[in-house]
Amino acid sequence: MIHHNIHRFQQPAILGATMMGARIAALFANAGYRVKLYERPFDKDYPDAAAEAAIDSLFQQTPSPFTGMEAASFIEPRNYRDHWIELQDHDLIIECYEDSLADKQDWLSRLAPGFAKDAVVLSLSMGECAAAIAKALPAGMRPRFMAVNFFSHPRLQRLVELVATDRTEDRVSERIQAFFRQSLGIRPVRVLDTPNFIANRLMVFAVNSAFYYAKQFNLSLAMMEALTALIMGHTHEGICFVLDRVGLNHFQKMVERTPEEDKQSFGEALHLADQIVVMIEIQRLGRHKNGGFYDYQENQPTFFEQRESLPESLVNAFESRDWQSLLALETAEAKFVKAYLQNFWQFLMRVSELAEKNGTQLDDILLHAFQWTQGPYQLLQEFSPSVVYESTCEAKEKGDINYSLSSLWRRRTRQSKQSKDKQIDSFTAQAELIQENGFSKCYHYQDNLLIWQPKQELVSLDAAYLKDLIEATSLARKTQSALMLYHHGKQFGGGQTWQERLAHPDAFVPTQIALRKAILALRMLPYPVMLSVSGKVIDEGCAIMMQADRVICSADVSWRLKVVEHQLPPYGGVWFEWLRRLPRLSIEMTRMQIHTVLKLIFASNGINSVHAARDNGILRTHDRFVMDIEQLPEITYRTAKAWLDSGQRRPQRYPLYKLNQEDIKWFEQQSKQTAQPQLYLECVALLASLEQKNILSLRRFLLEEMALLQTKLVDNTNV
Repeated sequence: MIHHNIHRFQQPAILGATMMGARIAALFANAGYRVKLYERPFDKDYPDAAAEAAIDSLFQQTPSPFTGMEAASFIEPRNYRDHWIELQDHDLIIECYEDSLADKQDWLSRLAPGFAKDAVVLSLSMGECAAAIAKALPAGMRPRFMAVNFFSHPRLQRLVELVATDRTEDRVSERIQAFFRQSLGIRPVRVLDTPNFIANRLMVFAVNSAFYYAKQFNLSLAMMEALTALIMGHTHEGICFVLDRVGLNHFQKMVERTPEEDKQSFGEALHLADQIVVMIEIQRLGRHKNGGFYDYQENQPTFFEQRESLPESLVNAFESRDWQSLLALETAEAKFVKAYLQNFWQFLMRVSELAEKNGTQLDDILLHAFQWTQGPYQLLQEFSPSVVYESTCEAKEKGDINYSLSSLWRRRTRQSKQSKDKQIDSFTAQAELIQENGFSKCYHYQDNLLIWQPKQELVSLDAAYLKDLIEATSLARKTQSALMLYHHGKQFGGGQTWQERLAHPDAFVPTQIALRKAILALRMLPYPVMLSVSGKVIDEGCAIMMQADRVICSADVSWRLKVVEHQLPPYGGVWFEWLRRLPRLSIEMTRMQIHTVLKLIFASNGINSVHAARDNGILRTHDRFVMDIEQLPEITYRTAKAWLDSGQRRPQRYPLYKLNQEDIKWFEQQSKQTAQPQLYLECVALLASLEQKNILSLRRFLLEEMALLQTKLVDNTNV
């Protein structure tokens, strides 16, 4: 039996109407908590003005801090003069002043007498010493104190670092962690009380070393951005985009707190870059000020320099994870990637030892704190740690590296010995195995649900996998069952690299045909289709997901169309079905919907958080996500059972109407704003096909989309 209220706080308060303080208040409001936002009474006649202004500013921010505008009514403005007595009502107090350590101590020492004796106190910290902050509190309150580091934007970056002092009680720490995880949907990470903690420490090195090596190899900022985007697993936006999100002024403070041992080992690579100093001087401080290295005045962030293309030989070596081929390249771009990764991996090993976190945990922190999609530790495993370590030792002998090397990750991590074809959990354990094919299993659950489960953690969704899925769909039709696609692994779709597909376009045709058949089979199934998934959803996985009537996923799921990164059109009807999830509105709004979806597909790094997925219509309000992946089978079972018990039919998709010539002219004008205007127009043309009737057919769309992709593949091969 689960006791839902055991870890909950009932009366949260935020002290400090700063930008982050207001955003944290919005986080509580989104979860249904009434929260009070306190600030000093700057205006004697209107003492709540500062807190109200902070709340009003939330409506102007992009992305919105609110999951729904009604959440704003849950934040109540307060001031210390008129509402001092109310401070004693709160059981959770979060101090959010973005001041110096001395100022924080001063504020807490003055406010603490008004707190309830049993209140839990958190102090927002970006790396200041938690023990030093705690000294400002009365001795009896210190056992219930912790420092906390939220990341910008708190609604999207679903991770917090929690820092205990030697006086913090374990039960208090456990209660706070459970509250963040269960009530706010945030992943808490306990870290040691060291300068910059973990995430900011990694960020300081990731940013400053990128600028350092770009200068060393005489690369432009645009090329540095493209290279770091490749390393981070993004389409366009690299380290400058992440820096803008953090805020250049905040990052400067992080650099000032750099631990001495880091400075001694990595020296100049940790110095604040001249370009960052210039940006701060001219007050281009990042996204929160609508301008840093990117311009945010338009809907689509624009880098302040002309984008540059990456050398094909470098991309091929990187995507194939061939470290020796990368070392053999003599270009400045390849030397940057080699030096940056080599030194970053060594820095990560050092932090891993000092912070008592393994490589997977560090990857998780970078993903949830800074949307670092392609974890550096996982990248090292794919490149072969022994090969990388050997080349790092050679660089050390040549004098290219002047710090002592760590051999912590010199061997590839062993995979779990658990057989990959025996994925048993609390859901499938209750079901009856009725069919087993080469790549998957089928279970029957309570006569009205068929479960299709791939055997592997990395599911390529090639022609063989898709054949199994088509057979499972046919079986669901025969048994009159709803269909659950059930994959709790690392990757769903996108097994073969696009370099391989470009080299052999004809070999990719069977997968395209099988995908089209699978999509139509799922669409024509008269019974509900559900998807329970974790990990990365790529290309074919996105197409299959769009056929699901309900999605249940882990909070770390990401969605990505790698095909568009190679100047190729999306396939599998992903954006067609995306549009059919959106309500039918006026002609003008329909045009804007089509434009926005295509613009997101061609210009984004993928959808890297469940909240961004909801904002953009990938996930709908009835879809579910869970923070703890171990709870995913149980939540999947409950969600499926509730829906099946309700007897609901498959929801209808909104129709798409054929575009006319006036529509096409409008899109021609809009194409100039997009990253790939020619491809944008070719996709739009699919919605105006002569072969289509007034209401567009998914079957016809898939055929024409497949023909366009095949033409592009052949053109690339000929080039």
